[in-house]
Amino acid sequence: MNLNNVSDGIIFKVLAGEASREELDVFETWLNESPDNEEKLQLYKEFWQRKKGINRKTKELVWRKVVGAIGEVEHEERKLKKVNWSFVNMLKIVATLTLILCLSIVLFKYLEEEAVVFEDEAAISYIEKVTPNGQKLSLVLPDGTKVKLNANSKLRLPKDFEPDKREVYLEGEAFFDVKRDTLRPFLIHSEAVTTKVLGTSFNIRTNPEEATISIAVLTGKVEVNEAIENKKLMLVPSEMAVFDKNNKGLIKQSFDEHMVLGWKDGEIWFEDSSFAEVIKRLSAWYGVFFKVNSKIKISDRYTGGFDKQSLDNVLDGISYTFQFDYRIQGDTVHINKMHKK
Repeated sequence: MNLNNVSDGIIFKVLAGEASREELDVFETWLNESPDNEEKLQLYKEFWQRKKGINRKTKELVWRKVVGAIGEVEHEERKLKKVNWSFVNMLKIVATLTLILCLSIVLFKYLEEEAVVFEDEAAISYIEKVTPNGQKLSLVLPDGTKVKLNANSKLRLPKDFEPDKREVYLEGEAFFDVKRDTLRPFLIHSEAVTTKVLGTSFNIRTNPEEATISIAVLTGKVEVNEAIENKKLMLVPSEMAVFDKNNKGLIKQSFDEHMVLGWKDGEIWFEDSSFAEVIKRLSAWYGVFFKVNSKIKISDRYTGGFDKQSLDNVLDGISYTFQFDYRIQGDTVHINKMHKK
């Protein structure tokens, strides 16, 4: 099928964050040609977002079914426009509405009918590595790439990478040291953001509960794409991309290596963090539960770091700033107001 000279393959690659600069230019031209194209794109995005995280081959199969059905609708639209020139404006409106309506029906038809197939195939083709609170995990992937998974994180990957690419899905935080392979790019999908590399080391932090997604580069070059607004950034060492989920902004900035990457070496850092933020981080880091006396009202903020320290030492360090006493009982930390001595 052909959508005003833009192939369905280019749209698929744009949404996947894999389009080249030339393909993006063609896509932008098509998008600006008609308001109808924007309507179509929104429906394509709905399809893409509803099916993120599934086996790519399965997604491509359903994608072909969808665009094939759309092609039939567009063919009928062109036939209608040739019937009678005097009715061309009316027919154009009717045909466009018909196309959009049919596209909606096709998309949601396949979204529902293919749901079980997607889940079954994904379960067979993919494996998951999960880290609970208080634990980290070091992995070597089938291609030789090294990954360190932070606490409370999940990495989803195929049992075997495909011949033309290496593709994984991340929730939480991980540091990647990607084995260089110029013939097979390495793709990390994290919500609306896709990170593409050939061989480099970098950190990704993504969490459904947090307002941002960040990608920080230690070595090499990294390409960051976000599918919602189709934005792209190229990063080099000491640069970080930050995607704001609320305003859909993607920006580039510098970062402090200890603050962002220290976790992989046993360092935990805080920068102008509230008491609630601190105990949430410590809960995930040490695998403990905090029980805070409801009478405590702490408005101070904390900046500082600890290198391979026990929970006792960390609590000793921050207790003077926040003015609290603590007691560790098993996996529970009781926090009470500091008694004056």
